[in-house]
Amino acid sequence: MKDDILPDWEFDIEEIAPGYSRLRGVHVSGASIGINGGVPEDELLERARQEAAAMMPEIEKGLAATRAKRAMKSAIIVPGYGYGWQKDGRTIDTPPAFKMEVRRYKESDTQGAYKFILGRASEPGHLLDGLWIFVGMRTAGPQPTYNICCYDAEPPFMDGGIIDLSSVGSSISGFGTVKAS
Repeated sequence: MKDDILPDWEFDIEEIAPGYSRLRGVHVSGASIGINGGVPEDELLERARQEAAAMMPEIEKGLAATRAKRAMKSAIIVPGYGYGWQKDGRTIDTPPAFKMEVRRYKESDTQGAYKFILGRASEPGHLLDGLWIFVGMRTAGPQPTYNICCYDAEPPFMDGGIIDLSSVGSSISGFGTVKAS
């Protein structure tokens, strides 16, 4: 049963012999505890809550380390022809692949795909070096594709973390794929 006091924990109590119970607690991270005892179930549950609460600093440390390892810090953007690339409304040659330093991103439900990535191109000598890059999912599937828009200024964030692309004009746009690096 999901716990009302520690909402990230579920506790299950099972009577394994008359007057003797086993409690198993599982945190959403996968951490778990087990307690056996010949005490009333509410006392067993209270002991489990105390142990679970004592484990939380270590669990949080582990979760933070996992998030930091998984966080995408940079990406390789591979422009493709798609509908073509444009600069100020004129067709340009498809630029070569470039690296961007990621500021924000949101993963898609599709493994290895992103709903969006926002960052800054960091490829000295590249046409897009120093520009802010917004990469938005165009198609999902085994090889997701993305619309790519480039801005001189960083697009601001509105309430709820939504990127306000309407407040800055895109000077270069095109199509491509993403490789996390």
